[in-house]
Amino acid sequence: MKKETLDLLFKQLNKINENSKIVIYGSTSLYLNKLITRLPNNLDISFLYNENDTLLDCNNYWQNFISNFNIKTKLIDSFLVKKYEVLFNNEIVVINCVMSKNIFKRHTIKINNLLVANLEYSYSSTLCQLFYFLSKDYIQSAFFQKEKIKQIINDIFEIVDKFNVFNSTEIFNEILEREYNFSFFNSNQNYFNIVKAYDKLWKIIPKYYKNIDKEKLGNLISIVKNIFENKSIVKKIENIDFIVLTKRKLIKYLISNYKKFDEQFKFWYEPQILDFLIVFGLIPV
Repeated sequence: MKKETLDLLFKQLNKINENSKIVIYGSTSLYLNKLITRLPNNLDISFLYNENDTLLDCNNYWQNFISNFNIKTKLIDSFLVKKYEVLFNNEIVVINCVMSKNIFKRHTIKINNLLVANLEYSYSSTLCQLFYFLSKDYIQSAFFQKEKIKQIINDIFEIVDKFNVFNSTEIFNEILEREYNFSFFNSNQNYFNIVKAYDKLWKIIPKYYKNIDKEKLGNLISIVKNIFENKSIVKKIENIDFIVLTKRKLIKYLISNYKKFDEQFKFWYEPQILDFLIVFGLIPV
C-alpha cells in the first residue's frame, strides 16, 4: 500500500460511525506502534470484545463498516471471515476481518484518534499468525505466497531486534481462547500443534525462507518454546484439538443421519443441512 493511500485510509477510518468499535491490528498496528518500518500490505480490523455480542452482531458491525468503501471483490465472505478488495485512492486495498477474534479494550491504545492493538498484543498476535502461515490450510490455499511467510518472519526479527520481547502469558491465553470459535466454525485443524515439536521448525521454516540467518532462527524458536511450554497455554492448545475432533464427529454424524432427522422433524430437509455444513466450513460455497 502506498504511503499516501495509507494516510488517507486513516482519515477515512476516523470518519466512520462504527469507529468506536473498530480495532486495527495486524501489520497496520505493527506499523502504527512503530514496531516495523515497512508499509502494511493490507488493513486488518477487528472489533472491541463485548461478551454480549454474537457473531450476527459482528457481521452487522462489518456491514456498517465496509459500506463506507467501494467494494470490488469479495475474496472471502463467510459468516466468520471477511476478505474484501476495495478501490480506495485509485488503489486496490485488501481489508480483512475475523469475527471471532475480537480484542479486549485493555489491549488497545489510541493512535491518531484510532483504536489500535497495543505493542504487546500486536507482537503476540503476529507470532501466532506465523503458525497459520506455516499450516497446510494456508500453504495449500489459493492465497499462498512464500513471500508472505518470509515477510512475517522478518517483521518478528525486526521487533525482537528493536524491543524487549513481550512474552505475556495472559495475552497468548486470550488469543488461544479467541481461537476456540474460529476452530469450531472455520477450520479443520489446530494450527498451534506445530509448536509441540520445536525441532521441526528448523526444517520447516527454511523451506519457505531460503538463506535465513541461523542465529535469528534459533532465537525465534527459543521464543516460541519459552512461550508455549507454559502449562495453561498447553492446555488451551489441547482444548482446540478437542474442539476440532468434536466438530468432525458432529459433522460425520449429521451427514450420516440427516435423513433420520427428516423423518422425525418435517422442517429438517437437505438444503438446510447443506447450509449448516457450509457454515461449519465442511462444504465450500
